[in-house]
Amino acid sequence: IKRDLDGFIVTVKKSHDESIWEYSGAQDASPAAGDYKSFLNWATEENPDGVPIVHEPIDQGTCGSCWAFSATGSLEASAARQAAYDAYKGYLTSHSMKKQPLSVHENAISVAQKVEKRAFKALNVSIQELIDCDTTVDQGCT
Repeated sequence: IKRDLDGFIVTVKKSHDESIWEYSGAQDASPAAGDYKSFLNWATEENPDGVPIVHEPIDQGTCGSCWAFSATGSLEASAARQAAYDAYKGYLTSHSMKKQPLSVHENAISVAQKVEKRAFKALNVSIQELIDCDTTVDQGCT
C-alpha cells in the first residue's frame, strides 16, 4: 500500500509474518536548489511530524546569546518529540495491529501529533533565565 502524505510516500509492506507491518517513508520529491526553507520548516507544520517543534527565530540583538536559544530550543524539541514517540508507541501497543493496521497506524500518528503539539506549548523554557545566569562572559546581556 502506498499513500502520499504531504510530500512523503509512506509504504506499508506485509512481512513474512502476517502480524508484523513495516512503515517506511521516502521523499517523493526533493527541493530545488536553495528552496529548503519553503520545503522543510520545523517552526511550522511543514515537516515530517506535521506540528511545529521549534520557535520562530527570535532577534537576540547585540547580545551574544545564541547558545541560550539553541540550548532551550533543543531541549524543548527533544522533549516534545519524545512525548510524541511515547504516545505513538503506547497507542500501537494498546491497539491490535492485526485488524486494520493502517488505520491503527494513522490513529497512532494523530495521537502522537496532538501530544507533541501540547508538549511543545507546555515546554517554554526561559532563555532569559539562562542569559541572566551568564554574568562572566555576557554580563547577563544587560
